[in-house]
Order: sequence, then C-alpha cells, then structure tokens
Amino acid sequence: MQKYPDDLTDLCYPISTCESAGIFAICLQEVSPDKNELLIRLQATLGPRHVLFSYAFQGTLGLLIFLSRDLIWYTSVPQSTGITTRANIRTKGAVAICFILFGTSLLFVSSHFKANPGNLDLRINDYKEVVRSLNLPKVGLERGYRQKNTSVLDRFDAVFWAGDLNFRLRKTRRQVENMLRTERKSSAFEHLLNFDELVSTQLKGQIFQQFEEGRIRFPPTYKYDINSDDFDTSEKCRVPAYTDRILYRVQKKGTVNCVHYDSVRTIRSSDHRPVYGYYTVCLKPGCDNIALAAGAFHRDIYIAASVFGTHEPKPTSTKAQFYQLLREDLQPSSGVDYRLVATVSAYRTVELNFYNNSVVGICSAGRTPVTQLKRVSETMPVGFQSPAVSS
Repeated sequence: MQKYPDDLTDLCYPISTCESAGIFAICLQEVSPDKNELLIRLQATLGPRHVLFSYAFQGTLGLLIFLSRDLIWYTSVPQSTGITTRANIRTKGAVAICFILFGTSLLFVSSHFKANPGNLDLRINDYKEVVRSLNLPKVGLERGYRQKNTSVLDRFDAVFWAGDLNFRLRKTRRQVENMLRTERKSSAFEHLLNFDELVSTQLKGQIFQQFEEGRIRFPPTYKYDINSDDFDTSEKCRVPAYTDRILYRVQKKGTVNCVHYDSVRTIRSSDHRPVYGYYTVCLKPGCDNIALAAGAFHRDIYIAASVFGTHEPKPTSTKAQFYQLLREDLQPSSGVDYRLVATVSAYRTVELNFYNNSVVGICSAGRTPVTQLKRVSETMPVGFQSPAVSS
C-alpha cells in the first residue's frame, strides 16, 4: 500500500458543486492499514461543516458517510454490514451502510469484484452473492424501511452502488485505442460501451436489474501508468476498460435524476481514474416512528481533524471554526424546522453527488457519494466519493 497523498482536495471536490454537499459517501477498496489517518484527512479536507456520521470496514473494503451538521438530527440510526465473496481473500466483496433521511430510506454499497479478463462469470457471481448476503436493515430495526418480505434491494427507496466492478471491454487493446484515436470522443465512448461486459449482462437481466447509470462521456478509467495519462505500458499491456462505475436504483420512477457523470482526470496517483456523479433526488416526508441518530457522530475524528492544519485545502477549514462549531454542540440551525419542511410537501428535492474515485495512492480502491438537500431558502449539497485501486 502506498502513502496517502497529502492533498485530497481533488478527490473530495472534483467539481465546485460538491462544496456545499449535505452527504458524502466515500467508498474504498484495498484500504491502507492506517485507516484512522484517512478518516482524519478526509474530515480535514471536507471542513468543519461536515461530520463523520458512520463508517464500516470489511477487510480492505470501506465505506464512509459524512453528513452536513444540520442533517445529523434528521437521520435514523445507521446500520452497516460487510460481505466477503472469496474465502480467505480480504480484497473482494462489499460493505454497505443504510439509514433513513427524513422519510427516505437510502442504501449505499461499495464493492470490489473479481479482476482480470475472462472472469465475467465470477463477477456475475460476486454481484449475486452480495445481494444474497445483504442483511439490511437489521432484525428489530426495520421500522421506517419498506416491507422486509421482499428482495433486499426493494427494502430501500434508493440504492446507490459504486465500486471497482472490474467489468471489461470485449475488444483488443489495439481496437480500443483505434476507436479512441479515430472517432469523435463522444461517439467513441458510446461505441466502446457496445462491447462493455456490464452493459451487456445488465441488458440480459443477469445483474443490476432495474439499476440505471448516467451517460458515459469520458475515457475508460483503467488501466493507466501511475502519474501518467498513458494506458498501461507494462508487460501485461492491459486493455482499457470502464471498471469503475456508479449505478442507482429507485422504487419510484423519476425520484433520482443524474445531472453529471464524469471522471476526474487530474488524479493520476492510481492506475484507475476517479468517477463522480451528481444527482437530484426527491425525499419523502419525515417519519416520527423511527429511532433517530439524535446528532451522533464521530467527535474524535472531528477534533483530530481540527489540528490537521497543513492539509486543509478549504479556507473555511480552520482550527478555530472546528472548535467553534463543536462548542455549539451541533444543535440544529435556528429558523429552519426540517421535520416541518419535509412534512408540508409530499417530496423535497435532494441532490446527490457520487464520486467513484480510483486512486491507487490513496487506498487502493474506492468511490465517494455526495448528496444535496434543498431547504426553503438555502441549498445544501451532499457527496459520494471514494478512492480506488486496481487488482
């Protein structure tokens, strides 16, 4: 595992719209052993207006949820689970976290499937094993979620699944490079997807049934030489592929809309390129009968980040502000009653940003989600992001 980069700004904020996000879900694969360092650096990068709400690790897989300070009072107690798809192999599988925001149940999944060309059947099996083994919500904590006598994915209003899924292009290296070189960029990308394993197996109904994906208008995200824009020049000379993806699934059509979906070309510390998505999501009214998190978050990480001054890319992320907000005890903002706002209308609009970041130098694999909640007179974004690494 390589040392984490000193500056995680491009990872957390690949576009300016992420800065005011309300939720950051950060998916990780092949995480470095010093997980605490990563938590602190991400908290310092996101700044004092967000707190680490929940996180879970399974082997080298991880998923982190950062929330805006105002939102931690209107979420249910988070639940998490980890799944291993290969016996005695800690790098493959999935980790998931679910919670309810106002009245909308959300499930975030970070996964790492079987690598290498020729292993499509094993990747399909990995997906099916993750779905079969997902045991969320937990027994006794189902209140507020959809009926449990259905498929696990049907228990949530919205599911966001990101990761190094390792699906490949059924073309040779020369054919892929010729398409990218001779065709217009947008048409080349669309042409390549005709040979994408994920697209073809999804169309056949084998995996990710009822999931959607934003339109891909960016180059393959794998495999690059480290700190270079050149595709793999090693002896293996890997065929470029869209291994890093973000998909989403909703119960009510039209409640999620993909606004942006792109890769982050400026991060070259990995043999993958990060991918992010920006979505609008409708929220249902709040539930009064669920167990609320009551403002709980990881204060130890928050305080540790306050002294992480040399790695604070945002001018607002100062030690004084960290402690000022902590002294306020994270009480809800005055003048805004989120529960009332959510109840007045059938749906509130929420915008989610997802960052599917492949950053070998950060933690070998991952992605991050971002979500944005609109109040009456103010917009609060949210984000989903994570670093990723090839296998």
